[in-house]
Amino acid sequence: MSPASALSALLVAALVLAGCGGADEPAEAPKEVAAPLQGPDACDLVSAATVADVVGPSLPIDYGGVGSPDRTSSECGWTFHVITFGDENVRRPFERRLTLEATGTKGDSCAEVKAQGTAVSDLGTKAAIDWTDEGVELTFCRSGGFATITWSALDWQAGKKISPSKAEDTDTLKRLGREVDKRWKSARRATATSFRLPSRGPGPEIPAVCEFVSADTLEAIRVDKRVRSDKSLATCGWELSREGGTTPGSPIGRLLEVDVDSYPDGQYSGWEEASNSARQFSHAYGAAPDSVLGGGSVVAEATSGRGRGAKGAFAVEVSLVARDFGGTEARPDPSNDEIIALTRKVLTEVLAALPQ
Repeated sequence: MSPASALSALLVAALVLAGCGGADEPAEAPKEVAAPLQGPDACDLVSAATVADVVGPSLPIDYGGVGSPDRTSSECGWTFHVITFGDENVRRPFERRLTLEATGTKGDSCAEVKAQGTAVSDLGTKAAIDWTDEGVELTFCRSGGFATITWSALDWQAGKKISPSKAEDTDTLKRLGREVDKRWKSARRATATSFRLPSRGPGPEIPAVCEFVSADTLEAIRVDKRVRSDKSLATCGWELSREGGTTPGSPIGRLLEVDVDSYPDGQYSGWEEASNSARQFSHAYGAAPDSVLGGGSVVAEATSGRGRGAKGAFAVEVSLVARDFGGTEARPDPSNDEIIALTRKVLTEVLAALPQ
């Protein structure tokens, strides 16, 4: 073979080898990823009736959850809060918080139960209660998972905040724990969406509240001076501008205040949030929810009245203080019925003026 032919043969061989080295290799089959472990949805582990009894009217807030093939968790919370300050010797709910985290696991579910807690019998495989800064906490394990339930409560009575006794805490947590254990398998399954705080934007704009109460109503209440209206127009107040006389039944103290809150759409509609606020007020005072007031009510005690109602995405609170000169024992101050009637009149006027 001539030198030129040999060189040509070498070049062809090199090109063939280069082409073989550059060929695409067969793609590897994608590796199968195991589905997340199916655990219960925390919001479905206690009934609405139990929440109403233990917490009060409350909308469940789904805080989401995380999942892996070996462990899935979800969290839910319920909150009740109504300012029930007063001097009456009646115990009223002031604040309630319930948080429930449920975890399904293939590992040792009982490793999460705190050794330093107070052991609880007849609940799951192992259970303990512990008192923390967040409230009283119950952790129990069972086949396939464990749950942590945190509950806190404050009441108001005779001008003081009152906490439940340890016996009351224990009874409440045991009741909740047994219901969670019973519903564990039948509850809907959790969706892993990552833990999060529900997002909420601004609520609807609140109109000029001070214009919602008629002149006739202000005259009937005997207030004639506007005070404490804030820049957002969501709060307005009126008082008696002059000193009362000494004639029995003449007013010496009058103060009317109206506050309006608006609720944005989020996990729930603004209407659901506002209505829940009104129903919480009725529950706190043991009053029957009034459908005309959107589930709210009007109450009175010792020369003062309070009312709360809802319309659309708006919740309205009215407070009235009405004292008269006590020149006679027969009529030292307006009666509770009179105060309720005046408070309700203001509340219904404001609700009627608000947009739907």
